[in-house]
Amino acid sequence: TGGNIPDLPTVIMSPPSLQHQWMSEIQQYLRRAMFDVLPYICKYTARSQWWTMAWSKCQQPPIRHIILTTTNAAHDDAATVFVKDNRDSYGKPIASPRFERISPSTLFGRGYNVMFFDEAHCARKYDKVHIAARRLQERSHLMVAMTATPVTTKPTDLWIMGQLPGLPQFKDAAQLKNMI
Repeated sequence: TGGNIPDLPTVIMSPPSLQHQWMSEIQQYLRRAMFDVLPYICKYTARSQWWTMAWSKCQQPPIRHIILTTTNAAHDDAATVFVKDNRDSYGKPIASPRFERISPSTLFGRGYNVMFFDEAHCARKYDKVHIAARRLQERSHLMVAMTATPVTTKPTDLWIMGQLPGLPQFKDAAQLKNMI
C-alpha cells in the first residue's frame, strides 16, 4: 500500500440473517470491481479448501479483500480449532492441539486490518461466538463492535462485551469473579 496501513483484508462478521443486507450495502456504496467481496459461510468441512479456492481467485490486493462471514461459520471455525469452553478461561480462546495444523484453513490463520462485528450482543456470553470474536479481534489491528440491542441483562454481560474489543480495563478476571 506504500503507507502505514498493512496490506491485510477486512473481515465482517454478522448473523446469517444480515448477510444479504451487508452484501447489498457493499455493492451500493463501494465502486464495482475495486474490492473482492468473499462470502465465508457453511460448515468448516464444506469450506476446508476455501482459502486455496476462493482466496486464490481474488483480483485485488489483500487490503481490498472483504471477507463477509456469518457468526455460524466463525463459530464452527472456533469449534474446530479451540478447546471446549473452559470456565476458568473467561472467554479467552485456548488453542486445541490441532490448532497449528488446521488454523491456516480457518478465519484464525490470518491477520486483518479491521474486524467488524455486527450484532455484537450475540457474544455477551462465553460461547464459541464470543471466542471467535475475541480471536478475530486479536488477529486484527482494529475491531468495531456494533449493536442496537440492549446488551445488559446483568453486569457481567457488559463486562464480557467490554472484553470483545480488547479493552484493558476488562482483562482482570479477578474483578469479574467479584461480580459473579
